[in-house]
Amino acid sequence: MATSTWVRTPELDAFGPWILRVRTPEDVPELFRPVRDLAGTRMVVKVPRPIERREVRAGMDLYDALIVVRDDGVEVLSRVPDALDGRVRRWLPAADLLAVEDSTELLDGMLRLHAAGIDPVEIPYNGASADVVLTLLDEIRFLWRQPGGFPERQPDMPLEALGPDDIGLVSHHRDLARHDPLMRPLVLRRRHTARRSGNAFVRTVEGAWPPTLHAAVVETTGSELVVLHRRTWLERGHKGIHSLATTVVPLMRGIHVEVSDDPRWTGIRRLRLAPTDVTLLAIAGDGVEQTVRGLLRDL
Repeated sequence: MATSTWVRTPELDAFGPWILRVRTPEDVPELFRPVRDLAGTRMVVKVPRPIERREVRAGMDLYDALIVVRDDGVEVLSRVPDALDGRVRRWLPAADLLAVEDSTELLDGMLRLHAAGIDPVEIPYNGASADVVLTLLDEIRFLWRQPGGFPERQPDMPLEALGPDDIGLVSHHRDLARHDPLMRPLVLRRRHTARRSGNAFVRTVEGAWPPTLHAAVVETTGSELVVLHRRTWLERGHKGIHSLATTVVPLMRGIHVEVSDDPRWTGIRRLRLAPTDVTLLAIAGDGVEQTVRGLLRDL
């Protein structure tokens, strides 16, 4: 008879698809034990590997990342089996942080951190932990946000403000506005059917199944540009309605808008928030480009 190799440990008992808070040095996974000094940290979380609980065994590295928010920046340790010691450390000083992107598509979550001089740090996660990620982003954004008062809560945005297909996006705004009363919507852009550029034949073929430029809301907290959108801006079909994305950019950090016309789709403008690779899509005259430029002082 085969014998079980299952050994119960506190880490195994707690393991699941959710992101967990790290509160004591004992909570730090073995792979990341060099970061046992948690003194002065604002928030520490560990992001699990996407494996089934029934597959885990004692001695396995169960976590893909450890994210440590300190007063002077963000430290990200990632599990990389081929790297020295099986991990890679990246340090993002507070003064170098330029943007954060958080998106979910059903249970597929992705957090992207942008800082000067390095490629974006990408951290996949299970969307069941979106609430923990929201709190984590609060702590990261504290590194650049200006102290605010206690403004009066604004009236809820009407659920159909973006049309019947984007009630989910409006609900996302309403949830975030309740969480952060400083948020103020500036531009509401409804979804738009894209028109193909090129000759008549190409336009006819593409016109049979044109893609949709998804709706978006441009907002500000007074010290940030906040854009609510879908993970993929321009796509065919209805997959995008199952995704929600939030892009946050601190103001007055030298970020500028590089604008170009989309080479394939008539009237669509690509707004790259340089030096990051964050790119927003706008329609000529919809107010998005002008508002983003104004907030980033790129006049």
